[in-house]
Amino acid sequence: MAEITSRMCDSCGSTDTVDTLMVVYHYGTDRPWEVDMCQKCYDTRFADLLKKSRTSMRANTRPQYRLVKTEIGPENL
Repeated sequence: MAEITSRMCDSCGSTDTVDTLMVVYHYGTDRPWEVDMCQKCYDTRFADLLKKSRTSMRANTRPQYRLVKTEIGPENL
């Protein structure tokens, strides 16, 4: 028996060209969130902003809640 899985657009329900969109708003304050969005919905919602877009200033947009601070001391050298 085979199981087929596919992603659906959270907006329109389409399964064509669906990618995950990560939203990082209030960087460092709020947790990032994700939504699955098809190309059509992406173009519709962000068409006016795509012309004004620029390269991200942040090299690392990984959610901050996944990072772990490591204290370096004599015991772990």
